[in-house]
Amino acid sequence: QDEAKAESARIEAQIDSFARDRATQRIVLAALGRAWAVLEAPDRSLEFWKKYLALDPDPIGQPRGHCSLGECLNKLGDFPGAKASLQEAVNLKIDCHHAACARKLLATLQQEKNTGAV
Repeated sequence: QDEAKAESARIEAQIDSFARDRATQRIVLAALGRAWAVLEAPDRSLEFWKKYLALDPDPIGQPRGHCSLGECLNKLGDFPGAKASLQEAVNLKIDCHHAACARKLLATLQQEKNTGAV
């Protein structure tokens, strides 16, 4: 984990060198967001997914960003924020893996709310 965190910091320091290549920036930000999620650091992951969405990804990439943001917010205990982000992924009406994941997590959160688990 320490090596992964150090590599993330090294890569993050280079993002600005791709200022004219937004596609590369989005790829790198998504990879860093995913890496920090795997490292179980949703607060850091959240930072990268916000930056990813701020770069206005192509429509097919938007559900990924919103779903990932929702997953981070859920892990951080921001259930209203999580639901809003997940719903945004679904509302895009793009049939892809991340939209399906968002629908599934939304259903789980709703079920937990109905049973009083949240």
